[in-house]
Amino acid sequence: MPKKLTSRLGIYGIASLDAAILASLASNATTLLIGEHGSAKTLLIERLSKSLNLTFRHYNTSLLNYDDLVGYPIPNAEKKELEFIQTPGTIWGAEFILLDEISRARAEIQNKVFPIVHEHRIQGILLEDLEHCWSAMNPPSDSDDFEDSMYSGSWSLDLALADRFKFVLEIPSFSDLMKKDRENILRNQANVNTTINLPKLIVDTKKHLPQIIELNSNWTTKYLDLMIPRLVSVGLAISGRRASMLFDNIHILHSAKNILNKKTEFSETALEGLFVSLPHTACGVKIEKGKILLAHKKVLAEMGESPGSIKAVLREIKDPLLKVDKALKLGADTMLMTSVVSNALTSLNLYERYIWVYKKYPELSKCENLNASTMEMIALIQSNIVRGEYEECSEEIANGSRRWHSWEKICQAIATFKSGLSNVNITQLSIAKAIFFFEEDNVDIDDVVKYYHEISHRIVA
Repeated sequence: MPKKLTSRLGIYGIASLDAAILASLASNATTLLIGEHGSAKTLLIERLSKSLNLTFRHYNTSLLNYDDLVGYPIPNAEKKELEFIQTPGTIWGAEFILLDEISRARAEIQNKVFPIVHEHRIQGILLEDLEHCWSAMNPPSDSDDFEDSMYSGSWSLDLALADRFKFVLEIPSFSDLMKKDRENILRNQANVNTTINLPKLIVDTKKHLPQIIELNSNWTTKYLDLMIPRLVSVGLAISGRRASMLFDNIHILHSAKNILNKKTEFSETALEGLFVSLPHTACGVKIEKGKILLAHKKVLAEMGESPGSIKAVLREIKDPLLKVDKALKLGADTMLMTSVVSNALTSLNLYERYIWVYKKYPELSKCENLNASTMEMIALIQSNIVRGEYEECSEEIANGSRRWHSWEKICQAIATFKSGLSNVNITQLSIAKAIFFFEEDNVDIDDVVKYYHEISHRIVA
């Protein structure tokens, strides 16, 4: 069952943004909330900071003076440098800040807060304690969407500023919520579940991220390479910075979804990652989600498969033997399983093939998704190895021939094994005998031992 985040903080109707909010917190991303007045943007941020037990500052940028941020400058005792007289509201020491009403701020104030949003610096000084920088705004009045014209004092953000927000989340209005969510807001405004362990969710999301990147980064690269030109074609051109943000956001978003037990196909997360990462709404450009969805479907069709599929995962594994291990673990279907096992067998020389079959036979014999001919080939090899161990095999061999020298070396290995002084084990001897008698190959026992160790190391790797 999916874990709840925002509803446990007493914020209803935005559960669809839970994963994006967790992803933002886990990546310490600058985040912009866009929504109508009274849509709980500020309340959400206040409760997030409280759940994280972080020092919080709320700045209304429409009324902000720069001194409110840094304090009042005065010369120091030597009159060589300026020092700042701080107040309880200055930004120094803040760990979580909200730059509210940022679309109503004067241009010079937006320029002053730009470096805070972009790099957590003010006057070139790093804000070492600042972990989370979030902003909020109403829909811009000069938006392509006529309905937003009621916010006459809210203006589109400069694209350079908007592009510094890694996540851009649109908060639905009260009238757009489901009936149940509207009722919860009316009845439970103060019902906050303080037992939510948000710090642990953040830590778990970070821990899970490397695995997500390892499995999906190649797919994400290909997806974005195909998707970005289509975004341009629908009037949503992005910068190289935003492209990099999209790559990061998709992976951390998928990690957050897994931690919240909202597991979906990775391709669905990629689409959601676009919707929560594009900055155009803040700049007054309407994002037509239907066009993005259509482009997304075309890209997936061009790529031929969805990420996270077994085939996509296996393609990223280069070693044919490790690919079989993963296919067994993931339960590949008959066609794919047979193909993977067949490719592994053909990639091996005769010695390696016998050794690998011996080691993997217990698992392969239980696999129901192998076709009959492949299973028969594997079973025949295993049968030969068993016969090599238990049968007394013999044949007439001309003295001094290559075959005679090969058999003599095997016999010497058998003798030293029986004496307890050999580094050759019974399995290696059985494989050597099987190859010698049933494959009629002039096997070198030293090569069997060498390949045995190599295959063992590959499987462990």
